[in-house]
Amino acid sequence: RAEMLAKLRWGHFNTVFIAVPPLGGQYGTSDAAGFGAMVDDCRAAGISVHAWFQNFKRLGESTQADFTNAAERAAQRQWVLDLLAAYPKVEGVQCDYIRYSTWEACSGAKMQGVADTVRAIREAVAPRPVTCAVFNAASISFRMRLR
Repeated sequence: RAEMLAKLRWGHFNTVFIAVPPLGGQYGTSDAAGFGAMVDDCRAAGISVHAWFQNFKRLGESTQADFTNAAERAAQRQWVLDLLAAYPKVEGVQCDYIRYSTWEACSGAKMQGVADTVRAIREAVAPRPVTCAVFNAASISFRMRLR
């Protein structure tokens, strides 16, 4: 952690995204103690921390979340709230893999489910920021035309 923190400071970063640990049966790739310690170290150094959730895999590597299901949307929201309660120094939420399978054609209902999930999380954690990563839309469209 000390080496990583030194690199973050040397690089003049002011925000980091840290993969969440397993929590309450939810998926996570960080060690809980290491996550908490890194959050504390970063905050003490004046670096903002966002928790990086892999929403698609909430129940594990091989279980696809179904965002059209109201119970899943509620579970996603609660997962975020539980993590923020356990680690109150986390200042933002990164929704990653907040989608369906790669390159899967998504119906309007599936996309609405994703939007409703994000809205529920955003409203629950306000005023904390909720972020995501996106692909270059032009390259996705281009790839889709080739298939």
